[in-house]
Amino acid sequence: MATNVIEALTKRLQGYSKADQEKILAGIEAGFDSFVPKPPSFTLDMGPGDLSNEFCPDYELIEAGPEALTGEVNWSLVEYLEEGDPGYITGTVLRERAKKLGGFRGLKDGKRIVELQDKILLEYRQNHYIPLPATLYRRRSSGKLCFPCLCRGGVRWFVDLRYVGLGFYGSGRLLVPSKP
Repeated sequence: MATNVIEALTKRLQGYSKADQEKILAGIEAGFDSFVPKPPSFTLDMGPGDLSNEFCPDYELIEAGPEALTGEVNWSLVEYLEEGDPGYITGTVLRERAKKLGGFRGLKDGKRIVELQDKILLEYRQNHYIPLPATLYRRRSSGKLCFPCLCRGGVRWFVDLRYVGLGFYGSGRLLVPSKP
C-alpha cells in the first residue's frame, strides 16, 4: 500500500514546477501529524531500581543488554511486524528489528518499568506485551535461548521469559526510548 501512495503522489506532482512541488511536500509534511498518529507513548522518571539481570537459577545469562536508562525517558510503543509478515515473527527476527527500530532494550529497563507501571495508562498494559530482546538467556536444562518480556497479567505487567524460537505476535510492542 505504501508503494501505491508514493507512486500516486509522484504522478500527481509531475505536472508542477520544482518550487511548487517543494511547497506541496512541505504542506504535506506540516500536516502529517494530523492524519498519521504517533505511536502510543508514556514518560517515566527511570530512577534507581533493581538493575540486576538475575532471573532464575535454571537460566544462564548470555547477553546482559544495555545499561538501564536513567532520568526522565519518553517510551514509545512501536509495532515490530512489517507488511508481509504472517502475523508473527521469530525471536531471532525480532532481535534484528529491535536493533533497527531503536527498541533493543533489556531486562534492566523492563524491571524498572514494572515497578513504575501504575504511572502508565491501563490501556497499554492490557493491550500489549513488551519483548525485551537485548537480554538473552540460555535455559540450562534444555539449552534453549530466551529473552524477557513484560507479559500481561490482567491489568498488570509481569516479567517472564519467552523462547527465541517461538512466534512473537502483533499485540507485542517494542519500547523505543527518547528524552522528552
